[in-house]
Amino acid sequence: MIINKQDRIIILAALVLLLVGCVQEEQLEIQPTTNETNEIDEIESVNNEVFVEPVKTIVEHPEVDLNWLEEKIHILINEERKKEDLKELFWDPEVAEVARKHSQEQAEYNQITTNPELFNPIPLIYHEGFTTGLYQDERLGFAGIDYYYMSGENISIISIVDEAYYETYGSGYIEYPSYLSLELERPWETSTEARSRVLQKIEHSIELTESGVTVEWFDFDYYSDEELATEIVNGWMDSPGHRGNILESEFNHTGIGVAKVNEYYIATQVFLSTTNCGYLGAVCCAETGYYPWCYEPLNCVSNVCVK
Repeated sequence: MIINKQDRIIILAALVLLLVGCVQEEQLEIQPTTNETNEIDEIESVNNEVFVEPVKTIVEHPEVDLNWLEEKIHILINEERKKEDLKELFWDPEVAEVARKHSQEQAEYNQITTNPELFNPIPLIYHEGFTTGLYQDERLGFAGIDYYYMSGENISIISIVDEAYYETYGSGYIEYPSYLSLELERPWETSTEARSRVLQKIEHSIELTESGVTVEWFDFDYYSDEELATEIVNGWMDSPGHRGNILESEFNHTGIGVAKVNEYYIATQVFLSTTNCGYLGAVCCAETGYYPWCYEPLNCVSNVCVK
């Protein structure tokens, strides 16, 4: 989503990206055998079929260093800009903190919907915020960041699990569900209406998650830390709206914040086009043929922008 402070809200890339680990369903079936050396922990009979109780081989993935992941995503984003002969984005720690808080808030709301014990976790990501501002312009303002004239935001959620394996015990293939899509922002709705719309989706996704099928996982293949960062950036680059933010020539500052919830990582990237005039305490902007001006809601008084 891109917001232009000078004119009005312009929504150019309101789509949110939902990246989740691919799940490979595998049903294990072993025919009866007289080979006494066959290593079988336990054999169960289900509907006159013989199945093997899978040996639990799950190894938890080590925690990914979130600061490292943020920095790696930043490096990969700048590599994409270099390919298009664009200037690198300057890392802004204040903007990164705004992005990080939005990721952390969404992680909190996805505690249930990313339950690792369920077959069909249904995570949900969105631009709207509840505790630090509705959209990124409000979140930036609450953080005292007003030295920009245009901002953008990309969000991604992705599982560290590349492939997962489960045993169906004769129940057959389970169709993996489609993920929820969140309606795009409506320019005419109030902040209360926007938050209500998102909360309804969150409640719906929780209901679907809690009523989902449970299976017994017995093995996972994980992305490496490098692959995780690459998957996030590639996902954004494959989406026209997110790609547009990454390759916007006017953006020059950025901050990235990552949060973890269960096996999922949520990444938020905020982009800024900074300015040297028009913000609180700065000199008023001057253009030929126009009176000195400041970005709303500031006023130009004695060539200084004040409230």
